Amino acid sequence: MPAPQAGSLSGLGVLRAKRDFARIWAGQVVSRFGDALDVIAFMWIILELTGSTLMMGTLVVVNTLPSIFLGPFAGVLVDRWSRRRVMIACDVGRGLVTLSVAALWALGSLPVWMLFVVTFVNSIFEVFELPARGAVVPLMVGRENLVAANAIYGFASSLAQLFGLGAAGVVVASLGVTAAVVTDAVTFFLSALSVVVSAVPELERERLPLKIRPFLRELGEGLAFVRSEKVVLFAIVLAGVVNFALGPLNALMPVFARGALGLGPEALSLIFMGFTAGALVGAALVGQIFKGTAEVILLRWGMVGVGLAYGLLGLVPSAWAAVAVAAGMGLAIPFAQAGFSSLVQRRTPEDRMGRVSSLMGTLVLAAMPLSAGVAGAVAERVSIPIVFASLGVLVMATSAALLWTWPFRELRREAAEKASAPPS
Repeated sequence: MPAPQAGSLSGLGVLRAKRDFARIWAGQVVSRFGDALDVIAFMWIILELTGSTLMMGTLVVVNTLPSIFLGPFAGVLVDRWSRRRVMIACDVGRGLVTLSVAALWALGSLPVWMLFVVTFVNSIFEVFELPARGAVVPLMVGRENLVAANAIYGFASSLAQLFGLGAAGVVVASLGVTAAVVTDAVTFFLSALSVVVSAVPELERERLPLKIRPFLRELGEGLAFVRSEKVVLFAIVLAGVVNFALGPLNALMPVFARGALGLGPEALSLIFMGFTAGALVGAALVGQIFKGTAEVILLRWGMVGVGLAYGLLGLVPSAWAAVAVAAGMGLAIPFAQAGFSSLVQRRTPEDRMGRVSSLMGTLVLAAMPLSAGVAGAVAERVSIPIVFASLGVLVMATSAALLWTWPFRELRREAAEKASAPPS
């Protein structure tokens, strides 16, 4: 195992030592729990109002549109504005918009079109909030603690989502849709409060008026940086490839489980739980044990693990084998995520972090619905095991083509030299 970086903290150590980061982290965990409730509640509302699976799929598409079309432009503004104020405003805005859904549903006056408008507006808020949160992490924890911080973020998000999805059905069934949506709104307000009570470092910026020409110039600066910084560019491409590969998983897994394995919904649930459990274990390992491992090593391990697991998924003979392979894939993803996020944050100047995060989010989010549509059409003509195996080969081939190129080999050499150097 590579030697840890000097002075790096574990995931729990970061939370203990960086109290302001811990408060924002806790607010984000609560918000992720609410998001999981929200997914089930909104889908249930669509089902109650229309009974249409097409409408459910359309709602998912509407949710991704702002990220795809507004993401790069939002990043420019995030780099101009106070990131603390952006996070607070977006959380409060999402809370108020979500409360309006609860009120209209309780009054029996919620039209279907309103649900699509609310989803679209909330997604716009998220387009601004996510790069703002990503940009403040290096400022709050220090670049030497990025791996541990990103790992503890991933661990908490997976855990909150797991419990949120588990609680959503109980809340909707016992307390009703209104209670679930109100709970989600409250989590946004709590997330905003966590930022209000925290000291968030801000960069010194020259306050320039917002005009079209400077705006486009700053957007171009972000694009030019990504093109020139090959490590960041290749890492973003890899993230897009992984998300392209993972996009069809939710859509094709039920068909694969029933058709190829002869399984019912209970076994399908076990497979997805295996994936989540693996992700929790992987995030804990990265945050506590591999916290000082070089980002390029984590990225290599993670990408190879995801590719292998995906390829094996199409060969499993039974439910428990599928659970084991899904757990292996889940285990690998936090290694790739922590390595990827930390590498991009470490290589990107702080005053361009918003633009780079937004470009990254646009590519990553655009890949998933695109691949789900392509894979769905391909799966009509080709067996799903072959689709899974092909996606696994895609991940492995792209990883081999990019992660062993000169920029990453140089990063690996620098990491080895740093690990072998005597402590100062």
